[in-house]
Amino acid sequence: MISTFDNCILLNAILKNQSLNDDPNITYLSNLQLVHLELLEEYHSRSEKILAKMRQINLDSAETWTEISNTYVIDIVNMVKNENYDKIIPAIRLMLNSLEAQYGVE
Repeated sequence: MISTFDNCILLNAILKNQSLNDDPNITYLSNLQLVHLELLEEYHSRSEKILAKMRQINLDSAETWTEISNTYVIDIVNMVKNENYDKIIPAIRLMLNSLEAQYGVE
């Protein structure tokens, strides 16, 4: 499955936040597909629900994406850069769990 703005929290956070220099981080995130293929399908499915809810409650904004980037994505990108692959899956699941709880995704 290919990451899009409809199924990828990480892509949205990197490209829609208020920072102008995040685009190179997409290269690092593309390596995540090689890390754990089973998680990728779960990740996209859960991200779709989170993104739909965020749009429904009008939170698809640069402010929201900057907060998500600062809270979760920067650490995940750094884990990929530093090849701390054993920490990435728990960090992504924590991000998804937190965002689902925060936005009331069932």
